[in-house]
Amino acid sequence: MRVAGIDGGGGAWTVAMWDGSDVRLQRVSHIRELLDVRPVLVGIDLPIGLPSRREPGGRRADREARRRLGRRGVCVFSPPVRESLCAATYREALGINREAGGGISVQCFRLFPALRELDEWMREDPSRQEWVKEVHPELSFTAMNGGRPVEKSKHTREGMRCRISLLDEALFLPRCGRRMEEVVGPLPVIWREHVVDACAVLWSALRILEGTAERVPAEEERDPCGLPVEIWY
Repeated sequence: MRVAGIDGGGGAWTVAMWDGSDVRLQRVSHIRELLDVRPVLVGIDLPIGLPSRREPGGRRADREARRRLGRRGVCVFSPPVRESLCAATYREALGINREAGGGISVQCFRLFPALRELDEWMREDPSRQEWVKEVHPELSFTAMNGGRPVEKSKHTREGMRCRISLLDEALFLPRCGRRMEEVVGPLPVIWREHVVDACAVLWSALRILEGTAERVPAEEERDPCGLPVEIWY
Protein backbone atom coordinates (compact mmCIF):
# COMPACT_ATOMS: atom_id res chain seq x y z
CA MET A 1 0.00 0.00 0.00
CA ARG A 2 1.51 3.29 -1.09
CA VAL A 3 0.36 6.66 0.24
CA ALA A 4 2.14 9.86 -0.79
CA GLY A 5 2.59 13.36 0.55
CA ILE A 6 3.82 15.86 -2.03
CA ASP A 7 5.24 19.35 -1.74
CA GLY A 8 5.23 21.30 -5.00
CA GLY A 9 7.81 23.99 -5.71
CA GLY A 10 11.51 24.54 -6.03
CA GLY A 11 11.48 23.33 -9.64
CA ALA A 12 10.44 19.77 -8.74
CA TRP A 13 7.98 17.71 -6.72
CA THR A 14 9.19 16.42 -3.35
CA VAL A 15 7.48 13.13 -2.52
CA ALA A 16 7.31 11.39 0.86
CA MET A 17 6.00 7.89 0.15
CA TRP A 18 4.67 5.47 2.76
CA ASP A 19 5.08 1.90 1.45
CA GLY A 20 3.44 0.12 4.37
CA SER A 21 6.56 -0.17 6.49
CA ASP A 22 8.76 2.86 5.84
CA VAL A 23 8.79 6.42 4.52
CA ARG A 24 10.88 6.92 1.40
CA LEU A 25 11.78 10.21 -0.25
CA GLN A 26 12.13 11.07 -3.89
CA ARG A 27 12.16 14.09 -6.18
CA VAL A 28 10.28 13.90 -9.46
CA SER A 29 10.33 16.40 -12.31
CA HIS A 30 6.72 15.81 -13.35
CA ILE A 31 3.73 14.71 -11.34
CA ARG A 32 2.87 12.13 -14.00
CA GLU A 33 5.83 10.10 -12.77
CA LEU A 34 3.66 9.17 -9.79
CA LEU A 35 1.58 7.01 -12.10
CA ASP A 36 4.51 4.60 -12.25
CA VAL A 37 3.80 3.67 -8.61
CA ARG A 38 0.11 4.77 -8.41
CA PRO A 39 -0.40 5.47 -4.70
CA VAL A 40 -3.70 4.56 -3.10
CA LEU A 41 -4.01 8.16 -1.94
CA VAL A 42 -2.02 11.35 -2.54
CA GLY A 43 -1.98 14.54 -0.47
CA ILE A 44 -0.51 17.55 -2.21
CA ASP A 45 0.53 20.97 -0.91
CA LEU A 46 -0.84 23.04 -3.80
CA PRO A 47 -4.31 24.37 -4.59
CA ILE A 48 -6.43 22.03 -6.68
CA GLY A 49 -9.74 23.89 -7.07
CA LEU A 50 -9.08 27.25 -8.73
CA PRO A 51 -11.40 30.29 -8.86
CA SER A 52 -12.71 32.20 -11.84
CA ARG A 53 -13.01 35.36 -9.74
CA ARG A 54 -10.74 36.70 -7.00
CA GLU A 55 -12.58 37.17 -3.72
CA PRO A 56 -11.14 39.08 -0.72
CA GLY A 57 -9.08 36.54 1.21
CA GLY A 58 -9.23 33.97 -1.58
CA ARG A 59 -11.35 30.83 -1.58
CA ARG A 60 -13.52 29.98 1.39
CA ALA A 61 -11.10 27.14 2.16
CA ASP A 62 -8.21 29.62 2.34
CA ARG A 63 -10.10 31.98 4.62
CA GLU A 64 -11.10 29.20 7.01
CA ALA A 65 -7.56 27.80 7.02
CA ARG A 66 -6.19 31.21 7.99
CA ARG A 67 -8.67 31.50 10.84
CA ARG A 68 -7.52 28.17 12.22
CA LEU A 69 -3.87 29.17 11.94
CA GLY A 70 -4.16 32.59 13.57
CA ARG A 71 -0.91 34.51 13.16
CA ARG A 72 0.48 31.66 11.05
CA GLY A 73 -2.33 32.23 8.55
CA VAL A 74 0.06 34.35 6.51
CA CYS A 75 1.48 31.12 5.06
CA VAL A 76 -1.82 30.37 3.25
CA PHE A 77 -1.80 32.09 -0.14
CA SER A 78 -4.81 32.76 -2.31
CA PRO A 79 -4.49 30.91 -5.62
CA PRO A 80 -4.73 32.75 -8.95
CA VAL A 81 -7.62 32.49 -11.34
CA ARG A 82 -7.26 29.58 -13.75
CA GLU A 83 -7.26 31.86 -16.80
CA SER A 84 -4.00 33.48 -15.68
CA LEU A 85 -2.01 30.22 -15.59
CA CYS A 86 -1.24 30.62 -19.30
CA ALA A 87 0.43 34.02 -18.72
CA ALA A 88 4.04 34.22 -19.86
CA THR A 89 5.06 37.09 -17.56
CA TYR A 90 4.26 38.26 -14.06
CA ARG A 91 2.86 41.53 -15.41
CA GLU A 92 0.46 39.65 -17.69
CA ALA A 93 -0.64 37.31 -14.87
CA LEU A 94 -1.10 40.25 -12.51
CA GLY A 95 -3.30 42.05 -15.05
CA ILE A 96 -5.54 39.03 -15.59
CA ASN A 97 -5.99 38.54 -11.85
CA ARG A 98 -6.68 42.22 -11.25
CA GLU A 99 -9.39 42.13 -13.89
CA ALA A 100 -10.81 39.13 -12.00
CA GLY A 101 -10.91 41.03 -8.72
CA GLY A 102 -7.44 40.98 -7.13
CA GLY A 103 -3.69 40.85 -7.63
CA ILE A 104 -1.10 38.15 -7.04
CA SER A 105 2.40 38.16 -5.58
CA VAL A 106 5.65 37.41 -7.40
CA GLN A 107 6.00 34.35 -5.13
CA CYS A 108 2.64 33.05 -6.33
CA PHE A 109 3.66 33.57 -9.97
CA ARG A 110 6.78 31.46 -9.39
CA LEU A 111 4.46 28.55 -8.59
CA PHE A 112 2.62 28.84 -11.92
CA PRO A 113 4.49 25.95 -13.65
CA ALA A 114 3.56 23.57 -10.82
CA LEU A 115 0.00 24.93 -10.56
CA ARG A 116 -0.49 24.62 -14.32
CA GLU A 117 0.88 21.06 -14.40
CA LEU A 118 -1.31 19.97 -11.47
CA ASP A 119 -4.42 21.65 -12.88
CA GLU A 120 -4.04 20.03 -16.30
CA TRP A 121 -3.34 16.63 -14.73
CA MET A 122 -6.39 16.80 -12.48
CA ARG A 123 -8.77 17.98 -15.20
CA GLU A 124 -7.76 15.37 -17.77
CA ASP A 125 -9.08 12.53 -15.58
CA PRO A 126 -11.89 13.37 -13.11
CA SER A 127 -11.37 10.04 -11.30
CA ARG A 128 -8.18 11.48 -9.79
CA GLN A 129 -10.37 13.57 -7.49
CA GLU A 130 -11.03 10.37 -5.56
CA TRP A 131 -7.39 9.79 -4.62
CA VAL A 132 -5.63 13.19 -4.93
CA LYS A 133 -6.42 15.67 -2.14
CA GLU A 134 -5.25 19.19 -1.35
CA VAL A 135 -3.49 19.43 2.03
CA HIS A 136 -1.82 22.35 3.79
CA PRO A 137 1.15 21.29 5.96
CA GLU A 138 0.67 24.07 8.52
CA LEU A 139 -2.84 22.78 9.21
CA SER A 140 -1.31 19.31 9.52
CA PHE A 141 1.23 20.53 12.07
CA THR A 142 -1.54 22.33 13.96
CA ALA A 143 -3.49 19.07 14.20
CA MET A 144 -0.36 17.21 15.35
CA ASN A 145 0.15 19.91 17.98
CA GLY A 146 -3.22 19.40 19.64
CA GLY A 147 -4.96 22.11 17.62
CA ARG A 148 -2.38 24.79 18.43
CA PRO A 149 -0.57 26.40 15.47
CA VAL A 150 3.22 26.19 15.55
CA GLU A 151 4.11 29.80 16.26
CA LYS A 152 7.67 29.80 14.96
CA SER A 153 8.19 29.87 11.21
CA LYS A 154 9.67 26.81 9.53
CA HIS A 155 12.37 29.14 8.24
CA THR A 156 13.80 29.42 11.77
CA ARG A 157 15.89 26.79 13.51
CA GLU A 158 13.45 26.54 16.40
CA GLY A 159 10.46 26.29 14.07
CA MET A 160 12.08 23.54 12.03
CA ARG A 161 13.11 21.62 15.15
CA CYS A 162 9.54 21.79 16.50
CA ARG A 163 8.06 20.48 13.24
CA ILE A 164 10.51 17.60 13.04
CA SER A 165 9.71 16.70 16.66
CA LEU A 166 5.98 16.68 15.83
CA LEU A 167 6.65 14.43 12.83
CA ASP A 168 8.68 12.08 15.02
CA GLU A 169 5.81 11.68 17.49
CA ALA A 170 2.94 11.62 14.99
CA LEU A 171 4.40 9.82 11.97
CA PHE A 172 7.85 8.28 12.22
CA LEU A 173 7.84 6.63 15.65
CA PRO A 174 4.30 5.17 15.36
CA ARG A 175 4.70 4.04 11.74
CA CYS A 176 8.41 3.21 11.45
CA GLY A 177 9.56 2.78 15.05
CA ARG A 178 12.36 5.27 14.38
CA ARG A 179 12.81 9.01 14.33
CA MET A 180 12.77 11.03 11.12
CA GLU A 181 16.53 11.42 10.79
CA GLU A 182 17.02 7.67 11.28
CA VAL A 183 14.53 6.96 8.48
CA VAL A 184 15.36 9.59 5.86
CA GLY A 185 18.92 10.49 6.89
CA PRO A 186 20.41 14.00 7.23
CA LEU A 187 18.62 16.51 5.04
CA PRO A 188 20.43 19.09 2.89
CA VAL A 189 19.36 22.58 3.99
CA ILE A 190 18.12 23.47 0.49
CA TRP A 191 15.75 20.47 0.52
CA ARG A 192 14.83 20.27 4.19
CA GLU A 193 11.72 22.49 4.19
CA HIS A 194 10.25 20.68 1.19
CA VAL A 195 10.82 17.29 2.83
CA VAL A 196 9.33 18.35 6.17
CA ASP A 197 6.24 19.74 4.43
CA ALA A 198 5.89 16.61 2.26
CA CYS A 199 6.05 14.42 5.38
CA ALA A 200 3.38 16.53 7.09
CA VAL A 201 1.17 16.18 4.02
CA LEU A 202 1.80 12.42 4.06
CA TRP A 203 0.61 12.29 7.68
CA SER A 204 -2.66 13.96 6.66
CA ALA A 205 -3.00 11.71 3.60
CA LEU A 206 -2.82 8.68 5.90
CA ARG A 207 -5.51 10.28 8.08
CA ILE A 208 -7.72 10.79 5.03
CA LEU A 209 -7.31 7.13 4.12
CA GLU A 210 -8.14 6.06 7.68
CA GLY A 211 -11.13 8.37 7.96
CA THR A 212 -9.76 10.57 10.76
CA ALA A 213 -8.83 13.70 8.78
CA GLU A 214 -10.75 16.99 8.75
CA ARG A 215 -11.21 19.54 6.00
CA VAL A 216 -12.13 23.16 5.42
CA PRO A 217 -14.76 23.98 4.51
CA ALA A 218 -16.79 21.12 5.96
CA GLU A 219 -19.34 21.44 3.14
CA GLU A 220 -18.46 20.33 -0.38
CA GLU A 221 -17.51 23.08 -2.82
CA ARG A 222 -16.32 22.86 -6.42
CA ASP A 223 -14.68 25.23 -8.85
CA PRO A 224 -16.07 26.03 -12.34
CA CYS A 225 -14.31 22.96 -13.77
CA GLY A 226 -15.79 20.67 -11.14
CA LEU A 227 -12.62 20.25 -9.05
CA PRO A 228 -13.04 20.22 -5.25
CA VAL A 229 -12.24 23.43 -3.37
CA GLU A 230 -11.16 22.06 0.00
CA ILE A 231 -8.10 21.74 2.20
CA TRP A 232 -7.55 18.59 4.26
CA TYR A 233 -5.46 18.13 7.39
